[in-house]
Amino acid sequence: MAYTVIGLFPNAEDADQASKKLKDADFPENTHSVSGYKYNDEYGDSDAEARYDYASDEKTGGFWNWLFGEDAGNVESGSTEYLTDRERNRTLAQAYDEAGARSHTVTVHTDDHERAERARKIMDDAGAVNVHDFNNSHAKRANIDRESNENNREEFAEPKSNRSVVVNKARNESYVLPDTRIYTRTPRTGMSDPTDSLGNKTDSIL
Repeated sequence: MAYTVIGLFPNAEDADQASKKLKDADFPENTHSVSGYKYNDEYGDSDAEARYDYASDEKTGGFWNWLFGEDAGNVESGSTEYLTDRERNRTLAQAYDEAGARSHTVTVHTDDHERAERARKIMDDAGAVNVHDFNNSHAKRANIDRESNENNREEFAEPKSNRSVVVNKARNESYVLPDTRIYTRTPRTGMSDPTDSLGNKTDSIL
């Protein structure tokens, strides 16, 4: 049986550290990879906490649909509460696509279940996030005025529960994450334009 192991990391340093730990644990470089992300739009990185809809490039969306779609194999470990049927697998694909718009992704391929679980633990220990907690935390940040909550920083704390997943799917060359995934952001209804009449950047959101 072949396996794909996925871990998402909120910053490049953690993802690179996970990759290093995998290499140190005898996972050859050709069996794991790091995929970063960038935005193909007019909004700056400072807007990462604002309320956007994210559209991934075709290759990225295709990867998540392949991994978690209706023909997905059983997810061996990780987000076990989301694994049973076709609808939930599609929801899991959407959750990873959304979280991936703000995360660096580490992917491991192996044909040994014990090594797959070992890779999962390495990524968890390196700080891989629970994608559902991560998405919910981001949504909470977007909907609360941070300036009026200076005394409530716990509200914006990163989730402490970490969880990579093991999927019994072999590497498919037609579905491989690129080194850099491209996302386009669109402000959700109610968000002001990021530039004023003089072309200066503004940060206001409703």
